[in-house]
Amino acid sequence: GKSRTAVEWGAFWWLCLHPQAHIVVGCYGDDLAVKRGKAIRRLVELYGASYGLTIERGSAAMKDWALTSGGGVRSVGVGSGITGHPADLILIDDPTRSRADADSQVKRDTVHDWYSADLLSRQSPGCPVVLIQTPWHPDDLRARVIEEEGDQATGGRWRVVIMAALCETPDTDPLQRKLGDPLPH
Repeated sequence: GKSRTAVEWGAFWWLCLHPQAHIVVGCYGDDLAVKRGKAIRRLVELYGASYGLTIERGSAAMKDWALTSGGGVRSVGVGSGITGHPADLILIDDPTRSRADADSQVKRDTVHDWYSADLLSRQSPGCPVVLIQTPWHPDDLRARVIEEEGDQATGGRWRVVIMAALCETPDTDPLQRKLGDPLPH
C-alpha cells in the first residue's frame, strides 16, 4: 500500500497540482522504478484529462515520459544516471533490494552515494524528497539521512512517519489504529 499510495497516487496528485513538474522516481533497480513510473503514467492516462494532463505525443519510453504541459516522470534505479534531468519532486521507494544488500557496507555506501551525489544534485529549489523504506539496518539510507539532516522533531529537515506493522502507539498512529492492530492492505 505504501508505494501505491505515496509514490503512484502521490506523483499523480503532484502532477495535477504542478503540471510542469519534473518527478524523479528512484528505487533499488531500474525494473522497480520503471514499474512505478508506468503506474503513474497509467493514472494519467485514466484520470489525467479531468485535470488537464495528457501524455506528450511520441513520449513512449516507460523510463522517461513527458506531459504536454512540460512536466513528466523519470524512473531510475540506484546507480542509474540522471544527469540532465531536473527534479521538482523526488520519490525514493525501496532503495535497498534485500536484507543481504542491507547487511553489505558496500551496498549501503552505494545507495547513500547515489542519493547524496546523484539525486540531490538534481533538486530544483524547494524540491521535496519522499523516502519510503523498510528499516533493514541501523546504517541504511533512512538512518543516514536522519543522522545527517535531522528530523523535524529535533529541528532537522525530515518529517518522519513510522508505520509499524502492528500499532505500538495508538495516540500518535497516523492511521488511528488501536494497540496491536495490523497495517491494512
